[in-house]
Amino acid sequence: MLNCCADVDGTSICELEPDIFSRPVLDDSGRNITASDFRKPRQQALAEELLKPKYQAHGFRTADLLQNLSGRFRNSAQIRYEMNKMKARDGNSKSYHKSFYRVTEIGWKWLRLEICSTQYFKNPMISMRMKNQALKIAEQPSQIEKAHELIQEGLS
Repeated sequence: MLNCCADVDGTSICELEPDIFSRPVLDDSGRNITASDFRKPRQQALAEELLKPKYQAHGFRTADLLQNLSGRFRNSAQIRYEMNKMKARDGNSKSYHKSFYRVTEIGWKWLRLEICSTQYFKNPMISMRMKNQALKIAEQPSQIEKAHELIQEGLS
């Protein structure tokens, strides 16, 4: 179980730049673009909406998203702001001279990872560091109880 959980994080999506999803990045014009914070309910709702299969066939417009997320966003500018955060990290792409977006393969992986980590885990993931600490403690029979407590803390 520890091997499975420790290997599923942002680095498994983008090995060359593991912090691209959690740190600010520069866009094409040199502006600093902050990372999305999926702890916020409206960004979680946007991520869930973007993963719907109906948007994969023809793409989507911000007006489509605003119609479905009107309880979370006041106007399409707020949605475009969130979409620009994704675009700076290659999470989506915009059709040239059109108002349609598409979620990229990296975007799909990123959104699914964020939804799973926030909805199904209280603490986002078991980290590789925690796994290594638990294995070191487990090597010493007198420390087994301490390892069990460490794992329980990580799962709660």
